[in-house]
Amino acid sequence: MSRVVTQLLYSLGANPRVVELAANDEGFLNTSHEPPFILVGGHALGGVEELFAAHIAGNLIHQLKAAGVLWL
Repeated sequence: MSRVVTQLLYSLGANPRVVELAANDEGFLNTSHEPPFILVGGHALGGVEELFAAHIAGNLIHQLKAAGVLWL
C-alpha cells in the first residue's frame, strides 16, 4: 500500500520520503495506525484511509501546501 500512497503523492507534485520500518522497530508498535503512517511536513496525517479521505474530499492538496511540500 505504501507504493500506492507514494504514487499518489508524486502525482500531486510532492516528493515523498519513504522510511521503511520493521514491525519490531522502536515506536512502530506505539501507533494506532497500520503502516504506512504518513507524516506531511512533520505533522501526522495518519494512515492510508486518512490520506485517501483527504484526497477524495479535496483537502489533501491544501494540506500539502499548508505543510510547505507543494508550491503550486
